[in-house]
Amino acid sequence: MKKQTFWSEVSRYGAIIGALEVLFLLLGALFYGKTGLTMIFSVLHVAIFVTLLYLFTKRRSVLYGGEGYSFGDGLKFIFFLSLLAGVLAGAYDIVARNWLFPGLYREMADTMMAAMAQAKLSTKQLTEVKESFDKTLFSPLYVVGSDVLGLALRGLFFGLFIAAFTRREANIFAEKSEEKE
Repeated sequence: MKKQTFWSEVSRYGAIIGALEVLFLLLGALFYGKTGLTMIFSVLHVAIFVTLLYLFTKRRSVLYGGEGYSFGDGLKFIFFLSLLAGVLAGAYDIVARNWLFPGLYREMADTMMAAMAQAKLSTKQLTEVKESFDKTLFSPLYVVGSDVLGLALRGLFFGLFIAAFTRREANIFAEKSEEKE
């Protein structure tokens, strides 16, 4: 039962957090260059992300009742939830970079290349960096991989604290369930 609910909840809550990531990626693209709004969106993004991770993990810990919910159980749940959210955000990011906002991403790349040019790199080094950057900026494998890795790391970082707050000690007087993950 708990194993079935684990994957059901990971997929449901991962989809919610993935939708949140897509929303904030879209807002970031629409309001690119507006520093004040970007800062507000960034703070709001992190606050909502952490709050949802906490609420979802806390809800999951309650399912365990008297069996307890360990730090590892919480961190595992957050990790898989973050992986799924990263896949969803990566899928959107591919569409955004290649079809919705390619000019915006090209502008961002040009800005970064201009900053690198000021670092006094040789022309050959600058050309190599630009070619490598162009290959990865619009590459589906790189985009999804970086989004998955980024969300997994962000989820694990905040998950360290959330898992500590949502863990529950086992009730030694509660009846033990035969089924464990």
